[in-house]
Amino acid sequence: MSKFFLIPIYIIFILFISCSDDIDLVNSPNNQCYLSVNTDSSTQYTEFTYFNGKILKRLNYNFVDGQKGDLQSVIEFERNILNELKSLKYYNGNNILEAIDSLEFNGMGQLYEVVTFNNKLERVKRVYLIYDHNNNIIEERIFDFNMNWIIKIENTYIYDDNNRVITSIREQKTTSSPLIDTVHYTYDDMVNVESMTKLYTPFKKNNIISEEKVFYLNNGTRIIELINYEYQYNEKGYPISSKKTTTSSESTVFNYYDLKCSD
Repeated sequence: MSKFFLIPIYIIFILFISCSDDIDLVNSPNNQCYLSVNTDSSTQYTEFTYFNGKILKRLNYNFVDGQKGDLQSVIEFERNILNELKSLKYYNGNNILEAIDSLEFNGMGQLYEVVTFNNKLERVKRVYLIYDHNNNIIEERIFDFNMNWIIKIENTYIYDDNNRVITSIREQKTTSSPLIDTVHYTYDDMVNVESMTKLYTPFKKNNIISEEKVFYLNNGTRIIELINYEYQYNEKGYPISSKKTTTSSESTVFNYYDLKCSD
């Protein structure tokens, strides 16, 4: 995945939609949906525009003193005349093009390749996705372009019987010590709809309540970090707030979510 696509994800790193209204509003024609996410350390206001149930645009703003502030970045979801998603264009707050993701889908309708171009239309990144028979992403291969494609990172995902990722393995393909980290996950049984706000994600069912991260250093040392999440939910099972606690920093981060859709 390109660094341009990851920027808004890092800013609101567990972007779940929640709403006191029926979530089907998002899938209704001609809706504009406004999602605000407030955290202890920073605040972001993200606005999604939908048409006929398809996301068209994502705008990221500052959110200051409870008010939407300056525009920071824009992602446009471009479709062909058949309403098929073909590319993503990334702009800064001054409407200057920064990057383009070109998308390729297979005959099953699965996104299998994302090629990222910079604003000079030079190839810089490539993501290649492999699926299992349940339409789950089991491998994510990330390449850099330097005269030719060089694989840099490979992510592997292992699922349980409920099609939830229980283990992810990240490997660096260009060093003598390839293994970077392994993460083990547990889940609640509530609604997770983050796949509606991301180009692709292997995490599509329920909300993560714990992560055990094992980092592998070059000298053979292993470092283990434990992360726990607590949620508050509305009556429809969508999270309206989350609390993240980690053993590495011994800190707690609160996130508050609010989604409102127009008719």
